Amino acid sequence: MDSARDNEYEAVEEKHLLVAKNLSLALSRYAQDTVAILEFIAGHSLENIDSKFRKLLHSQNISSLRIFNKSGEQVSALSTADISVPGALTSAQLSALQQAAQNTETVFLPIQHDSKGQPRILIITPLFGDRQYYLVAEMTTAYFSVLQSRIKFGVLGHAAIVDQVGNVLAHPKAAWVRSIKNISKVSAVKRMMGRDTGVEQFYSPAKKADMIAGLTFVEETGWGVMVPQPVAELETRIEQIKYATMGVSAFGVLLAILISWFLSNRLSRPTQQLSAWQEAVLDSADYCVISTDTHGVIATFNKKAEQMLGYASAELIGKKTPALIHDPNEVKQYAETLSNEFGELIEPGFEVFVKKARAGLIDEREWHYIHKNGSKLPVYLSVTALRSVSGEVIGFLGIGTDLTERKAMQANLREAEMLYHALFDNAGDAIILLDTEGTVTDCNPATLELFGCTRNQFTGKSIDEYSPELQPDGLTSLEKARKILQATVTHGEQFFDWLHARQDGAIFDAEVRLSKVEIKNKPYFLGIIRDITERKSLEKKLAFQAGHDSLTGLPNRKSLHEAFPRHVKAADALNNSIVMMLLDLDRFKEINDTLGHHLGDQVLAQVGPRLRNRCPDEAATIARLGGDEFALIISTDITTENLRLMAEDLVEALRRPFHVGGFNVTVGASLGVAIYPEHGKNSHELLRAADVAMYSAKKRSLGVTVYDPSIDEYST
Repeated sequence: MDSARDNEYEAVEEKHLLVAKNLSLALSRYAQDTVAILEFIAGHSLENIDSKFRKLLHSQNISSLRIFNKSGEQVSALSTADISVPGALTSAQLSALQQAAQNTETVFLPIQHDSKGQPRILIITPLFGDRQYYLVAEMTTAYFSVLQSRIKFGVLGHAAIVDQVGNVLAHPKAAWVRSIKNISKVSAVKRMMGRDTGVEQFYSPAKKADMIAGLTFVEETGWGVMVPQPVAELETRIEQIKYATMGVSAFGVLLAILISWFLSNRLSRPTQQLSAWQEAVLDSADYCVISTDTHGVIATFNKKAEQMLGYASAELIGKKTPALIHDPNEVKQYAETLSNEFGELIEPGFEVFVKKARAGLIDEREWHYIHKNGSKLPVYLSVTALRSVSGEVIGFLGIGTDLTERKAMQANLREAEMLYHALFDNAGDAIILLDTEGTVTDCNPATLELFGCTRNQFTGKSIDEYSPELQPDGLTSLEKARKILQATVTHGEQFFDWLHARQDGAIFDAEVRLSKVEIKNKPYFLGIIRDITERKSLEKKLAFQAGHDSLTGLPNRKSLHEAFPRHVKAADALNNSIVMMLLDLDRFKEINDTLGHHLGDQVLAQVGPRLRNRCPDEAATIARLGGDEFALIISTDITTENLRLMAEDLVEALRRPFHVGGFNVTVGASLGVAIYPEHGKNSHELLRAADVAMYSAKKRSLGVTVYDPSIDEYST
């Protein structure tokens, strides 16, 4: 009994928890994809969002997309056939927005009702370059409901998803989702809100039952995922296992002795009837009990036998078995088996059932009884010999256990195993099983596709063998893998980025979730691997866009200021000077007005390469500040005299004709120079000084001017 219970509860650990983790991984991907889309949009105006991104928004169940300022005032909105513009924010949503405005990253807020009473999740993303405005998306619960509906266990087993404060996002009770019911007081939910993973027993008000669940959380959002099932369903399975496997021994030693004793007396003295209490013992047994004489004539047929076979005892007592209640094909097959075993011909009749019992052996095996209505039912039948006081065989006792429920349970178990294998085999992410040494023992097809290898190539290898020698932090893959395995043993589930290598040597970025599992009492590591190359590429693209000019590809004003400390450090090491230059093109407006902005843009795109070719400092930062203004930070050991010569050389490079659209276009440039630290203690002060010098050069048509306080009307 204890072993059966242990096995059932371990199954929850192995299966329910695994399903919860898979759901968590799906939600994690859903959240990450949503963030990537919204952060990309945050770097653009809503009017420039193309149909591709509109479809992406629709696929992520985004019901509205708007821009608000910190005060909660709507600035603009995106509206299509799929994305509608809802009413104003509710007071609760407005309050949540103002609190989230303190963050610098995308935030998923707890679910709330919108102005139309629909449950919605607000997602707040700061706009790039301006923390005064926020992109606000509203997400429906459609995806959560789809995930939840796919998971069912037993009769009342299910999946449930809550937000970071215990509000229901998906549940079999749809009314709970519509009303945004809070179930944070449930112990399992408290654990999820505390970002815990494991197995929990608790009472479910929804199911009015004690439950046991595998539970975990979504790292990016704090959402909780659990897969609970009533404890009673597990206990029922335990009882089925107990009775289906114990067979005759379930009677208990005393009951078996009593039955054998009084049936032996009954058969040795046919005229003597069973007493009332003996009949009661037989009829109270939860097993089919049939006894015969030595020729197979039925002597007793208890109540359970009547229930199982559909006959009244009076209909069969005095009749010969097995003709009426056994499958003749099974009898014939077993006759052949026994004939080979005993080396003699055994006819397919009564002797098939008692041959071993006559030899003092116990014959226990599965048979099919034939019900009175013609249907078959599986039984586990144990046949023993009944002997007189002198030891003479006077009959036989058959005790049968109905295996119908056990067979159904086995079928359900096979179905469940097929389901888990289907989840394992058809999962979109790579799933691997590692032994305690970090060696791959199993993997799903998605793993083989991801790594471009066969099962034989992948299994049996250490996971670091499918990784480059070094990880980004400088540790070897072998050393880092060992540290992560140890951290998983010590601290539980680990979630981390990893560089992997495919069979052909190609390197790719991966996101890995590693946890401890126990299968058949042996410890393993379960790893779920996702290729995040596209996400990393998008992140790099977004980061580049945030710090670079989209037309020229040059660093923007923000990146110019960020680069300044790096130049100072490098210059100090070489005892060099730092110069800030600000350059403005002359007559550029004429080009835009006469030839058009598209050709003007081509001129601007050629400025950076010309400056780079003439710049003596290969590490110089060349930035476009906007319009026709460019800035340079140069570190070199120049003097004031040759500084002017270098600046004039840069201006001269821009006086040569630009070839655009079949035209030779000539422009000039005015350049202002400021030296660190004489003209400014930081990049902002230097840029201002260079700006003053540049305007002086432009006003006086000098080409180049080095900053001097005498030309600065605001100098003190």
